[in-house]
Amino acid sequence: MFKEEGFWECERDSPLFNRSGLTSESNLKMILPKFRNLHRISKSLLKLDYITIIHNNSNNNSNIKEENDVKNSKDDNLLNNSVNSSVTVTGPPNSTTTTEVTDTTNNTTNNTTKGTNDIEDDSTKVTTTNSEDSSTEENPNEIAVVTKTGESSTFSDDTNTTIKDTNTVDTNTKEAPFGDKEAPFGAVTKNTEGERDNTKGPLSGVGDTYTVTEELKRIFKLDAERTFKNEKYKEQFYKNLCLVFERLGDYHQGEGFIIALLSIYLNTIEVINVMRVMSNNYLPGYFSSKPRNYVRDSKVLMLLLERRNIKLYQILNDLIVPEAFVSKWFIGLGIHIFDFEAISTLLNYLFEQGQIFLFKLGLSFFMNFSNEILEKPDVSFVLKLLRLDDEVIPKDDYERSKIYYDILMGSFEQDVTELEINELRLKVEKQMKQDDELRELRQKVRVTVLAPADPITY
Repeated sequence: MFKEEGFWECERDSPLFNRSGLTSESNLKMILPKFRNLHRISKSLLKLDYITIIHNNSNNNSNIKEENDVKNSKDDNLLNNSVNSSVTVTGPPNSTTTTEVTDTTNNTTNNTTKGTNDIEDDSTKVTTTNSEDSSTEENPNEIAVVTKTGESSTFSDDTNTTIKDTNTVDTNTKEAPFGDKEAPFGAVTKNTEGERDNTKGPLSGVGDTYTVTEELKRIFKLDAERTFKNEKYKEQFYKNLCLVFERLGDYHQGEGFIIALLSIYLNTIEVINVMRVMSNNYLPGYFSSKPRNYVRDSKVLMLLLERRNIKLYQILNDLIVPEAFVSKWFIGLGIHIFDFEAISTLLNYLFEQGQIFLFKLGLSFFMNFSNEILEKPDVSFVLKLLRLDDEVIPKDDYERSKIYYDILMGSFEQDVTELEINELRLKVEKQMKQDDELRELRQKVRVTVLAPADPITY
């Protein structure tokens, strides 16, 4: 969006830019490389998922024909496409639109792309290239290809029942490498057997998508209305919300904040790629109308605080439940709390370190305001403080930036390990299960209402 003529002048006063901290269009453009980096990391993980699934599907016997990389056309942001028609986003990384996979089990060769003439439609045109883009403002080689529903697709890594490896291990313990290195905590490979935590169920096959209901369309339109000012940008944001939902199958308002920010710097396909990786690899189960994994992790954060500052923990635990404020950090990822510069830094730390960074960030928040909380243990004040409301932080942009910087840098001072988080997760999950069982038991208990006794006659 930011490349559109007049975007800055039109949207600088929109709700999304309320905490941007940007004073000029050049400031807006300076953050672009950080968002390009998010997509580069997403591409590497999506490529890994694709190679792993193909490898498992053929039991090490598939022959994958490598072709040139796919690059988006200038129109791949779908600005001129109608959202009324459903769109499927698929496609393997680093391949052309015609990737052949030979299945040795039945001695047949399946071309995973049918209807390539349809893909060459002007609205979804793709071109090939042999090299990465040298400029950070140009689109890098893309992983996804957009095709209309009903047309054959190249590949979808949301495959579940059609591609299965009998030796697949639990992805809760399986780590996905970045090249030859181990992935950061939370960056797990896609689970191709079980249901995904953040969806209503796994997609059943290549090219499948979730359906955007009329109620969801209403919600998405409302979110677009309160995010951007210009109708063109509202429409593009609305399209992106629909397309991301089709791939993830669930929605949380905090997710919408992230999609809105990504839409400024990335085209539609890139937004989808980043959101798929963020949801499946970094924040599994968070982008949901009932984010149980987030609730668990917010409680884990409080237990981490208990081990480090018992007095501060007791005050917070007596005042508020963690779900009341942690969502701004764990799901919203600082949007409407930090300025754009701090948010882009936060996102890169998350993608580089993995989910463990969020726990360090949360502890840094607590420690940064520990004195204020201990001095004034008032529930309203504490909530405003932890959300960085305008009422409790300085008006000056420089002073605000210093607070953001101190919180982000303070995360590096927090000593948190994957072992400790997993230990506390087991503890919290056990307690949550007991609470669920008790709740179900109470619902099953029938309350017998006794009829009034007959009056006693003498």
